[in-house]
Amino acid sequence: MTDKAEKKPRAPRKPKAPKPDAAKLRALAAEIDAKLNQHQNDLVHRLEAEEGAKIADDGPALGWSVTLAGIRATGTAGVRGALSNWANAARRAALKAEAA
Repeated sequence: MTDKAEKKPRAPRKPKAPKPDAAKLRALAAEIDAKLNQHQNDLVHRLEAEEGAKIADDGPALGWSVTLAGIRATGTAGVRGALSNWANAARRAALKAEAA
């Protein structure tokens, strides 16, 4: 008789990401909306330095990506489009967090 093969132990589960702070997301989205047209460079530098945003050019086919506060958004219309898309995604995440 053959013995059953021993099962490998499961890998530990990744910890769940903390729930987004709806007020923080709304504040960041409002700041992006207010400053995007006039002070885009200052806004980008502040978000990277103070908020830990990662803003990257992913190449001509993929456009730009913005990762901030656990939310990632992309845009093919440059940094402005990616930031605008991030603000929209942040508002949706805030609504979802408030509903839960």
